[in-house]
Amino acid sequence: MSGVHVCLISAQAMPNFMAVMRYRPDAVHLVVTKEMHELGMGERFADLLQQSGCQEVVIHRSVPGTGLVELVPYAVRIASELATRYEGSDIVLNFTGGTKLLSMAFVFGFQDVFENCKLLYTDTDHRRFEFMEGNTCFSDPIPVNLINIPQYIAAQGGQIIGVNSDLPGWKNRCEGRADLTHYLAEYVVELDHLFDALNSASGKAFRRVVGSRDQFLESVQTVRVNEPNAFVAFAWQRILELKLLIPVEAHRYRFASEEAARYLGGFWLEEYAFLAASKIGLHDIRCGLSVRFGQDRSAPLNEFDLVAIHHNRVVLVECKTGNFGDETKSDEVLYKLDALGTRLARVFGEKVLLSARPMKDSTRQRAKKYKIELLEGRQLNSFENRLRKMLS
Repeated sequence: MSGVHVCLISAQAMPNFMAVMRYRPDAVHLVVTKEMHELGMGERFADLLQQSGCQEVVIHRSVPGTGLVELVPYAVRIASELATRYEGSDIVLNFTGGTKLLSMAFVFGFQDVFENCKLLYTDTDHRRFEFMEGNTCFSDPIPVNLINIPQYIAAQGGQIIGVNSDLPGWKNRCEGRADLTHYLAEYVVELDHLFDALNSASGKAFRRVVGSRDQFLESVQTVRVNEPNAFVAFAWQRILELKLLIPVEAHRYRFASEEAARYLGGFWLEEYAFLAASKIGLHDIRCGLSVRFGQDRSAPLNEFDLVAIHHNRVVLVECKTGNFGDETKSDEVLYKLDALGTRLARVFGEKVLLSARPMKDSTRQRAKKYKIELLEGRQLNSFENRLRKMLS
């Protein structure tokens, strides 16, 4: 289907965007109210469409008032202009967005101009596009993997600044240490003291830099595991075989690289999540994303441990391997994930917190309140199945 799409803009960009990506109209006209214009939604959506290959995007900003007495004549005028400008073309009104009153006005207005006005509604709950043309109604399934992660983030007003998993050779290195990663997750309880030692050493290998990424120091660190056991011994042997740590003297080691220090300091759990998502064949998966929302280049970056998208639904995963100690730290983690989820996942996604350490009951209750899926300790091994169920 080509022709022209008319989209009523709201804070939810995905319903309009999915329809445009599915049917690839020759032109897209955006109806933007004063409120949506002040939020920058029209320009943001226009940029997204142009980046996605739309050649002609027109913004209508002069939407009058809020009453039907004003809105219906305005809709009639827009419809009449389109009928003249695109004579003979298929013109579709996507009335999914906008306020109910605006949608009603445009349906009335377009039906007044076009004898068999074609109406489109994106039903994300049932994953289909619903059409009405005259007295005929029909539906079209939303394609399974219509949207990728960069498009999804851009639709929510975000810009990807960097992605660890897109770095040259990262995926090969991740797969090269996958056996160790899976071992750390499988025996996460038995390796508790190893994580304490590695997290501490990794933390000391970086210098805190305000407003920027911590600076890696090629320094020698003491790594001493309290109460070692056979599980720790096996993991330690594999760490040395992979040359993630370079022995210097008794209990003194140098991290082989910045990536090795970050991996052993907790990033192994992000890689575990990435490997699980990759195994079940999700449409698009990115690990270690830095995202900036808005146009302010000085705005702080938002860090996402893992973002995956499948069936046009997104899942955000936060990974933690350290002890939370008091409830303040766990509250901060939950609040951050909830805030980022509200900003990015909205109604189209899920939020997951993976914790190598057990949580307190109060933290579990707050996670439930925020609708965050919490997997802790040995529950990490069920992540693959949980993820498959979420995005099936």
